[in-house]
Amino acid sequence: METAIFLYSAGKQKEVFAYEFKKKKKYPKGSFICPECGEDVSLYFSNKQKNYFAHYMRVGSEKECELRVDGNSNLTIYQRLSTPLYLKKSKLNGYELNLALKALNQELLIEAERENAYLEVIFGESKKRINIDRFNFSGEELNLFKIDQYPKFNKQFVIEYVNLPASIDKWSNFINPVLESGILFSLNSNIGKSIRHGDTI
Repeated sequence: METAIFLYSAGKQKEVFAYEFKKKKKYPKGSFICPECGEDVSLYFSNKQKNYFAHYMRVGSEKECELRVDGNSNLTIYQRLSTPLYLKKSKLNGYELNLALKALNQELLIEAERENAYLEVIFGESKKRINIDRFNFSGEELNLFKIDQYPKFNKQFVIEYVNLPASIDKWSNFINPVLESGILFSLNSNIGKSIRHGDTI
């Protein structure tokens, strides 16, 4: 496959193409992860064909992954990864749980308003509707939206988009289920981000 998530620094990651790496440098296991399944992948250099990423040999416990077979996906990098959760300090000296959505430019927001686009965060019988417009979304890199339900062990939040223009492809439609031991957050004084598979602490 041509792309992977590169863990290039502590707590930092980005999508990269295999052809961007020119030198035959050795990268330790854990440097690259598959954008589809989150498993480790390796970078291979070749003199006869383009550089590429590939999963490590199966040992029986890996997740099923369509990229292991054909190396293709119609989803953007944002859609393949789960929507991150954030803790934000509340006015009552506690913390609120928020989901984070990447910002949209004004043109996309105006287009979404014309289509009356909105999203619903669904957990069991609970639903939270958020209109996709210039009132709810600012020009900040991330927009945080408070969640009233705490995600329970092994159950997913689902995010449904209604009337969403095809040009908006920066958001995922799920939040990873919580582990039995809970959620880990990297936290500073005011805000903390949930640690997802492949993140470096």
